[in-house]
Amino acid sequence: MKSKVVLVVVLVLMCVLNSFAQTAKGWDVPVSKNQNASPSNTHALIIGISAYKNLPAQLKYADKDAMVFYNYLIASGVSPQNIHLLLNENALKGNIWAEVEYLLDVAKRGDKVYIYYSGHGDVEQKTVGRKAYLLPYDSDTHSYVSCAVGIPDLKDYCATLSASGVQLIFIGDACRVGNLVGGLEGISITATLLKEQWTDEIKILSCQPGQLSQESKEWGDGRGLFSYELINGLCGKADRNKNEEVTLRELEMYLLEKVPEAAYPGQQDPIIETKSKDFVISYLTPEIKSLASDQSSNLLASIDLKGSEVVLLEKVNESVKESYRNFQMCMDTANYVSMPPSEWSSLYSDEQQAMELLPSALYFFNQIPNEPQNMMLLAFMKRNLSAQLMNELQNFIQHKDQMIEMKDDGKSRDYSQLFLNSLLDKLKSVSAQAAALKQLIGNEKLKKLGFYSKAIALECYDPTHFSTMEKLNTMNSLIDSALVYEPELRDLNYMKGACLARLNQFSAAKKYYYRELELNPLHSFTYGQIAAVYYLESKQDSIHEVLRSYVRAAKSIEPDQKRDAHVFKALYYVTSALLNMRMNDSARVYFDELVQMEMTEMDADQMTGMNFFISSYAATFGLCDLADEYYQKASASGNYDSSVLTSIALCHAGNGNKDEAIRYMELSLKHGDPVYYNVACVYSALKDEKNAVLNFESFLKKQKNTVPYKHILTDPDIEFLRTLKQFNVLMKKYFPEHQK
Repeated sequence: MKSKVVLVVVLVLMCVLNSFAQTAKGWDVPVSKNQNASPSNTHALIIGISAYKNLPAQLKYADKDAMVFYNYLIASGVSPQNIHLLLNENALKGNIWAEVEYLLDVAKRGDKVYIYYSGHGDVEQKTVGRKAYLLPYDSDTHSYVSCAVGIPDLKDYCATLSASGVQLIFIGDACRVGNLVGGLEGISITATLLKEQWTDEIKILSCQPGQLSQESKEWGDGRGLFSYELINGLCGKADRNKNEEVTLRELEMYLLEKVPEAAYPGQQDPIIETKSKDFVISYLTPEIKSLASDQSSNLLASIDLKGSEVVLLEKVNESVKESYRNFQMCMDTANYVSMPPSEWSSLYSDEQQAMELLPSALYFFNQIPNEPQNMMLLAFMKRNLSAQLMNELQNFIQHKDQMIEMKDDGKSRDYSQLFLNSLLDKLKSVSAQAAALKQLIGNEKLKKLGFYSKAIALECYDPTHFSTMEKLNTMNSLIDSALVYEPELRDLNYMKGACLARLNQFSAAKKYYYRELELNPLHSFTYGQIAAVYYLESKQDSIHEVLRSYVRAAKSIEPDQKRDAHVFKALYYVTSALLNMRMNDSARVYFDELVQMEMTEMDADQMTGMNFFISSYAATFGLCDLADEYYQKASASGNYDSSVLTSIALCHAGNGNKDEAIRYMELSLKHGDPVYYNVACVYSALKDEKNAVLNFESFLKKQKNTVPYKHILTDPDIEFLRTLKQFNVLMKKYFPEHQK
């Protein structure tokens, strides 16, 4: 008859824990269910300390990790009376040694004993021997000798248990970062001593010497990474051959796959040392399997370093420390990534304004050299910055329709200018964040995270990436690689279609555009781009059909899905698209329906914007009174819109109302620098030859690049100006490259 196996699991969930070297001595461990002691012959001492009485370094989840292991043992059938749980203020030095003594008294040959410790480990600094300790709740940095649990002493007790025929399983997680007297060296020495072979025990440790055990609120709603995956493995995720048993070999393979992957770019490699890795550590039951998390560990969880920076900074120079402090300040204020210098001019008025925004978290991260003494600090900085960028980008993806905030520049309240600047600022920011995330963790990590294709799509949001043929071809190739991984990702097919359209590959572009509509039937920009392609192909019937299909799609959704808001948006975009293609009669049909709608689902800023747009469209259709009415509604918020004021001026000019035309034009000039082309348009509509030519020449001198050459030749608002001799003279002077 086989003797029962006594497992003494010392679960010391410590970052200090290292792999344990197994010696050749000891007895063989049979590989059958009979090897495990029955639950009634299993005992456990579980210790978890997050809040220390006297130490400056506090932990967050060590006590929770210990509690979860307690729940695992209960699910395994161990009697609560056999499990002694010491959490936080109950984990005094005296209580811990009393419980160890108790285990010596009650554990018999063939019994199983678990000792689990989750908390801090450190070394004594006052003696030459620098003895290593596990730190109880009442530890004091002045003298560990009198108030901490010496690892050599614990080793003696464990050896005594093993010698009496008890199988010891020691699980330790004591390598968590903290501002302790021994610093990183103290954590490493503690881990090394824990790794050493004591007798015949099984050791399961959270990491190697020189590494840190990580914890985050994003693992299991607040857990240590090692504990989180340890429990998942014991509860079935490590059962590779699906035989309802988890061996130490299977558990080791699982931990060495999951923990390092989730810890990257930091290093954390758990250790399992035992004589026989075929030993079955967990027999799976429905109760045990129910404890496994449904979610994999977050591969980019943010690590809280506050209060523990001293350990990571102890061997770096003052310049690195200053860069880290600036980095952390930027992280605290969500200043993660600055715009690339090559793009400053498109966002900011001058280089000085751009420089004021330059020192971002990424900037200060890049200031720290990749030198050995800095590597651990850089790993944690990289991880936390990457995690925040990932969170920002995920949030944008989920809520992008609501994330374009109007930002007052402190100089004007020109709605169109503020909106365009805010939109461009946000899109460039998102694109820069996606590019920074790729730089920090690389494409392979992004693919593991399932975020590679999303990062590519977000990078495409910056319109400057499509400004040259070289950039266009680069983005086209990147989008192709992203489609391989996520062919049904929203926006990605739209981006591919936009690339192909810019390359004049219209048939291929439409294929991707229509694919986007299959995935996202209310994607307004896609309908507009398809219509634009049909316009270039001179297919008017197709233009009308695709735009009508957008309105139909919006009207077909359920009322509780904000149908009215979607219909309003569709009518607005269709009106805008048709006006851009000079199909004013068709646009008027949709505009009339738009004006009749009552919008109750918009906030104040959205209503301001829509009132400005309706005013502008009304002016385009010659409905001056309606344009006046909606402009008054929009400007009641304190905003104005110089471009809409110019449109209303043109409307009155076209209707022969010179006084109102001049009044609205003067209002548009009152709020800022004149847009000379718009002023020229108004005077042209009024057939005022002198002022039309004067302002048109000012436009050509100062603002020529703001209006395309072809538009000048076809714009109906300057039809009168184009009949004048001076117009042809000015065009030859300022556009010699277009003259034959």
